[in-house]
Amino acid sequence: MSRHTTARRIRSGRFAGAAIWLLAMTLLSGCSKEEPTAPGRSYSLSGRVRLTGFMVDANGRFAGTRVVDDADGVDVELRLNKNASLHSTTVDGGYRFEGLAPGSYFVRAQVIGGVIDETNALTIVNSDVVSADTLQLVAHGDIVPIPNPAPGYIDLLFWLPDTQQVDVRVRDMQGHTTQVIVSKILPTGLQQWYWNGRDDYGVLVHDALYWVTVESGNDKRAQLLFRN
Repeated sequence: MSRHTTARRIRSGRFAGAAIWLLAMTLLSGCSKEEPTAPGRSYSLSGRVRLTGFMVDANGRFAGTRVVDDADGVDVELRLNKNASLHSTTVDGGYRFEGLAPGSYFVRAQVIGGVIDETNALTIVNSDVVSADTLQLVAHGDIVPIPNPAPGYIDLLFWLPDTQQVDVRVRDMQGHTTQVIVSKILPTGLQQWYWNGRDDYGVLVHDALYWVTVESGNDKRAQLLFRN
């Protein structure tokens, strides 16, 4: 075998070895990269809201308690942390929040003051959660709507222990003001106002449920109004 043939074989062997080495390094480098991970799953949290109000006949006499389990449009708040929350509204009494990451949450509904309810901590781990805590919003405080339910005008009677600034308004299920009944200083004693079934623009409203609220300092009252 000539020296030239031997030299060509040596050079060819070196080139082949280098090519194999580069291929091996490329494969090893590719294997060392982290495999792409699938996006984290999200979950839902759902539950129900119950409203309780009191019926009054045309003579101002108590006519029974009405429980509503299928209310639409009730504002429900999901607390994510101290500074963040999400809102939803009920459909047939139920609420649902979608796209939630695993973690601990609280859900609450509120009209004003003491008319509020909140769930215990609801923890999402790796599945959707249905709350066993039905949120309860119960009419509270001395307001007498006469009659209740009513198709049109409703007289609103309440007692004030002192002369004070008072705000009385009708609100929808999301807490938005439908009509301001009165907002001024009122004297001590029995107060009698009315709601004409309209909003602040004079337009007739047609929802089945509203709240009438009375606020004066720390005194906060809310009664559920039924429309028929």
